[in-house]
Amino acid sequence: MKIAICEDRKEDAKKLQILLGRYLQTQGFAAEVDFFESGEALLSNFKPGKYRIIFMDIFMTPGGLTGMDTAQKIHASDEEAAIIFTTTSEDFGIAGYDVAVYYIVKPVTETDFLRAMKKCQKQMERYCKALEIMVNRQLIPLRLHDIIYVEAQRKNCIFITTQGELRSNMVFDTLTATLSELPFLRCHRSYIVNLTHIQNIQEMDFITTTSHKIPISRSFLPKVQNQFQQFLKNELKN
Repeated sequence: MKIAICEDRKEDAKKLQILLGRYLQTQGFAAEVDFFESGEALLSNFKPGKYRIIFMDIFMTPGGLTGMDTAQKIHASDEEAAIIFTTTSEDFGIAGYDVAVYYIVKPVTETDFLRAMKKCQKQMERYCKALEIMVNRQLIPLRLHDIIYVEAQRKNCIFITTQGELRSNMVFDTLTATLSELPFLRCHRSYIVNLTHIQNIQEMDFITTTSHKIPISRSFLPKVQNQFQQFLKNELKN
């Protein structure tokens, strides 16, 4: 997951960086943070889906785009990006809610920052939460959202991710207990799928967005059907 901080005052950007770093560490989330000093700089690097959370200063350097203008351009092409305004005035608060999930009045306090992040909790859990796995005798963080499916092969777990394949000697039953909640679903004695990356079902197989076929065991079928329907309902609500 990537987070953007668009702030023309370096001291304010630094304060957000410190608070964000502390929050990510406490919550066990993994994220990359990019910094921009103007709306123009952010927009030149922006594309839909790139940034899940954006901290946006409303009052930018005179002569350029305001934070509000920048946010409206972003919102027009990516409604899922969670925008948090930072401002020296409360006057923009009401208008900001059209394109922002929250706004913080400067100077930013940790209390206000945490309130803002609570508004983004679903985004954070979905795109930031990570699992530590042992790969080549090295413990590495793997974002849960990046996992497409996991296959048990003898004493190893093969993680098929959006970035490629990883092999770990993690015990499959232990992993099953860890990934026991939606969007993860065990559909076979040797497979766990991430329903976020499922395109459809064909007969007794899940078809992933990467065109992999994942078998559904008959013994798991009733639970799979129930959980998959629940997942789809949750997605529609969100």
